[in-house]
This record gives sequence, C-alpha cells and structure tokens, in this order.
Amino acid sequence: MSHGRSGMFVSTAELLRMVNDKYEDTSVRSKLINITRSMIEVDVLVLDDFGTEGGMTGNIKPVHKDLQDIMYRVSNARVDFNHNTAKGITIITTNNTKGQLKQMYEGKFIDRVYPDNPEQQLIFDGMKGVRNV
Repeated sequence: MSHGRSGMFVSTAELLRMVNDKYEDTSVRSKLINITRSMIEVDVLVLDDFGTEGGMTGNIKPVHKDLQDIMYRVSNARVDFNHNTAKGITIITTNNTKGQLKQMYEGKFIDRVYPDNPEQQLIFDGMKGVRNV
C-alpha cells in the first residue's frame, strides 16, 4: 500500500454471515454489492480463513449458493482472459486441502483460485496453533 496499491482483507466467514443476513436486513444487500465491487477492483485481495464457511473437518458441506456466486464473479473479474493473466494479486489463507475446498465450492472455481504450482503455495505444516496458547 505504501507503493500506491490498494489492498483488502476479507474474512470469508464474515462474508457468509452477511450473505445470510441480507434476507433479514435489506441494508446488508448494498453493503455486499460494495464489498463485491471492491474485491474485484482492489490490487491485492486477501481471503482469510477460506473454507471455514463450509464447515470444519468432518462436517464439510457445500457453501451457500449466493456466496459461491459472489466468489465466482470476483474470481472471473480478476482474470484478464485475453492475455491469460491475473488482474491483481489474490492471496488465500486456508486450513483446508484442495479436495476439501472442492466439497464446498464448484470444482472449476477452486481450480482457478488454488494454485497447483508449489512455488505459489506457502505450506505451514506441523506448526503449533496460536489461538489456544
């Protein structure tokens, strides 16, 4: 950001909460529209705890269709298909495997956002958690 780039940090669990709340509170709809637009336009997008919105290990279920639609629209808009390049940087933090994420989301979406190239992955296996310390 100090170099003039824009950034956005999005909790996918909070985004799901907003998707669910839009049925009870109509003001949430305009917030979701603005958040989605920002997710598309930002230079660096961080999707934090991606996969928590589909449940924990052993209780994985498909993600709400409205959230899947938002994520797919965002991922499509962040790709320049004419030049086969990304429009900006998308960073995903997750505790889930690619297979688990495919149980939650459409496979074509996960294939687009989850890199197969190990040079584009930072894997932190065997680390001690800091939440319960």
